[in-house]
Amino acid sequence: MRAMGHSARVVLRAASDSWIMLRKDGKLVVRRLLRKDDVYAIPESEGLTLSVSNAGALEVYVDGARAPSLSTGGTIRLDPNRLKSGR
Repeated sequence: MRAMGHSARVVLRAASDSWIMLRKDGKLVVRRLLRKDDVYAIPESEGLTLSVSNAGALEVYVDGARAPSLSTGGTIRLDPNRLKSGR
C-alpha cells in the first residue's frame, strides 16, 4: 500500500462495506463506514485498537504487504508485528 501513496505502516482496504471504530487508550479516535474499495491509513500511534462490524470485508496491509485476515470478532490491537504474523 505504500506504493499507493500511503506512508502509514498499517492500511485497511474494504473489499465490501464495514464499520470501523479506532480507539486509543479506550477513547474514540475514529468511527466511520468504509465502503467497498475505500482505503484507510491507520495513524501511527501506540495503544490503538480496532473494532469492526465485518472483519472478513477488510484487507489489512502492513508495511505494504498483505497481512493475514483479521479475526472475526472482538477488539484487535493494532501492533504491526502482531498483524503481520496473524495474531
